[in-house]
Amino acid sequence: MQFIKTLLRPLVIVLATTLMAAPAYAQYCTAGATSTLFEKISRVRYNQIDNSSTATASYENFTTVSTAAYLGATSSITVNISNGFSSDQTLVWIDFNQNGNFSDPGELVFTSGQSAGPHVGAITIPATALQGNTRMRVRMHDSDPLSVPNSTPCGNSDYGQVEDYTVNIQVCVPVTYATQPASSSITCGGNATFAVTATGSAPVYGWQFRVNASSPWQDLVNGGIYTGATTNTLTLNNLLASYNGYQYRALLSGVCAALDYSQPATLTVNPIVPVVNPASATICNGTIQALSITNSVSAPVTAVFAASAGLPLAIPDNTPTGTTTSVAVSGIPAGVVVTNVAIKFNMTHTWVGDIA
Repeated sequence: MQFIKTLLRPLVIVLATTLMAAPAYAQYCTAGATSTLFEKISRVRYNQIDNSSTATASYENFTTVSTAAYLGATSSITVNISNGFSSDQTLVWIDFNQNGNFSDPGELVFTSGQSAGPHVGAITIPATALQGNTRMRVRMHDSDPLSVPNSTPCGNSDYGQVEDYTVNIQVCVPVTYATQPASSSITCGGNATFAVTATGSAPVYGWQFRVNASSPWQDLVNGGIYTGATTNTLTLNNLLASYNGYQYRALLSGVCAALDYSQPATLTVNPIVPVVNPASATICNGTIQALSITNSVSAPVTAVFAASAGLPLAIPDNTPTGTTTSVAVSGIPAGVVVTNVAIKFNMTHTWVGDIA
């Protein structure tokens, strides 16, 4: 295929000369390719930039497409190529000192290996970069010497394409939780959501679950009953009673902050209680009695049993380790499901370890 590209080169030079009238973009040097009949850039992803392009222009000005980038932070970049060759290469420059060129030390921020793509790498913004909007240039070229390569930010390569974007360089602010997830109580078959909000630069979200308060945490992915597993709001759909007691927590990270976990939130799935109306009826032989059935929601009830047997209970000072005392709680209605028990201590002890 490389041989075919070489044979066609004189023809495509004539066509490209006719079709391409490269204007001057701001104060930056012009760049492009003699031919885009073969490989070209098809998609660029970097921070908030996710731009797909199908045009065959040798240069595309996407400076209206922008992203924030943060001083001292490292972020990934991915460049996809359509009709790629094994000798294709991607190079990326950012004008860190905003002087209108890409020739200063450190402004070549990514050089890929040679492959048909995608080309994946990482870009680190130096702490010395000027804050504000500046230009990022992405060049994809055929690095084969027979194809007249160009690994500089200016001028044309034989094959490939050049695209420009805008990068807004900012001070990186560590992410922190502004609100924590709240526990949720729903009816069997219903939906539930858990949400957090965060402050700081470019927060990244994830979620974990565990089946009860003593089980290990497990990572969540979208699928089944779960959506929003990579956003600040996790949604659970068509919940069964088996999810009662599950706990959920958010995972928060950022470009300049380590992973942080939210407080856990508990899911309560209340059973549906069938109600038959009438509850009973007296009918004559040969007659018909219509019955209707509806569902009512059993809402959780909090009850205080302050007068239970064994209360108040005296706890001696400096109780030896291993001493066990039990209290009988009476008055709990039949058929209820106890989801939580809390005991209030009113005690004055000389040794704080007694409370344990």
